[in-house]
Amino acid sequence: MKNQKVCIVGNGTSILNQNKGKSIDKFDIVVRFNRSPIEGYEKYVGTKTTHRFVNRIVSKNGREDSNEDINFIPSLKNQIIILDGENNINNVSFYKNVFHQSCKYKFINRNKEVKKLLSQNLPHIKFNGKNPTGGLAMISHFINEQYNVTICGFDLEDNLNKKIIPHFYEKKRVKTSHDYKYEIKIINELINKKIIKKL
Repeated sequence: MKNQKVCIVGNGTSILNQNKGKSIDKFDIVVRFNRSPIEGYEKYVGTKTTHRFVNRIVSKNGREDSNEDINFIPSLKNQIIILDGENNINNVSFYKNVFHQSCKYKFINRNKEVKKLLSQNLPHIKFNGKNPTGGLAMISHFINEQYNVTICGFDLEDNLNKKIIPHFYEKKRVKTSHDYKYEIKIINELINKKIIKKL
């Protein structure tokens, strides 16, 4: 299991610049986020999903924007739903009423995952105390579990000076309080050290 290849698929608009769908589908594990869709985007994002990280709002099938499709979350099947145990209800029975019965659940702690990543791989970078993005949390988690990690759809520098982050699949723009400059530094160092790869 530890040698399995993981592709973590971000929601950045850059994913629409190249047809990477077939390459993404070759990975053992494919991780997506919140309500990121497949239908209509297959040639860009692939068709496979094994794991999905959802934030505290989406995990309850709540809307972050009035235009979001509340039928999407109940339609998900046969996925491992990853939840931040610190910011979500730590009770599997609650989610069984939200997600399809075929889904399974895994709880992580974003802060602990990033702290562990830094201490073991980038000890010169100290944890900044701010809530990490789901993206950095997933990168950290799968590195910490010793998987072979590849990322795509992370816009990195494109988001550096934005307070509102666009998603590839919707016109709405998501407000962010995350420290992108800090996270970009971490991700770029992981790439430069060949700890992770960009697809």
